[in-house]
Amino acid sequence: MKNITLHLADEPRKEAMLGVAVSLALQFGSSLTGVVGVPGLTIPSHAAVRIPAEAIEQFQSDQQAEAKRLTDSFRNACARNEIASQVLSEEGSPLALLTRVSRSTDLVIIGQTDPDRPSRPEFDILPQQLVLAAACPVCIVPYAGRFATVGRRIMVAWNDSREASRAVRDAMPLLRRAELVKILAVNPSRSWDIPCADIAAYLAHHGVKAEAAHAFSQGIDTADSLVSSLSDFGADFLVMGAWGHSRFTELMLGGVTRGVLAQMTVPTLLSH
Repeated sequence: MKNITLHLADEPRKEAMLGVAVSLALQFGSSLTGVVGVPGLTIPSHAAVRIPAEAIEQFQSDQQAEAKRLTDSFRNACARNEIASQVLSEEGSPLALLTRVSRSTDLVIIGQTDPDRPSRPEFDILPQQLVLAAACPVCIVPYAGRFATVGRRIMVAWNDSREASRAVRDAMPLLRRAELVKILAVNPSRSWDIPCADIAAYLAHHGVKAEAAHAFSQGIDTADSLVSSLSDFGADFLVMGAWGHSRFTELMLGGVTRGVLAQMTVPTLLSH
């Protein structure tokens, strides 16, 4: 991971997100790219004459001032930690900008949507959309909690799918550096001889010492069981595949992925 991209947004958790980005950059000697999507003012043609020019100018000025606050904070944090950095700031859709940047970076970091703090509509569903649209893995930082460590104790959610396999490969730099890795299959298929055995052997070939485990949730939702297991293991990072589909402009995540995103407690790397 030589280049990590951070979505810069004016939200209460921006410092926590920056902390995760800095922690990972220091671990891997990475450069950081801060991305700011400056929303434009959409005015219906029939309403354009009713909005004073001063109001439009004020909106644009406020957006530029917010972008400057975010970029200054980002640059200062990178300078304090001697991390090479750059900022990309463009007017338009944050999803379009982050998707384009994802094609030439190793990881994109973005914040989880806080259901108790509704924001602009394009931000509320941005994490879910980006996970399916990005060309690289996406790390989502929870809207609550503190993360003193990132990547020391990693849990891998395994269901023997293409997406889960892709997530493991994308997370390999982190897995190699982790002190402990646990592969967990919740409600594994009965056709598996030994759940997680193949992926555990694969990781061993790459120098990753991982313990394999499986659990059958009785009367508990799979996502709930997975989140509960994170706490039991003391995980500070989760790796999982993003199950879902992208069809034209429709971006739909699978039920387990949506469930984990709704109640995540640690930074989570997702790959689709």
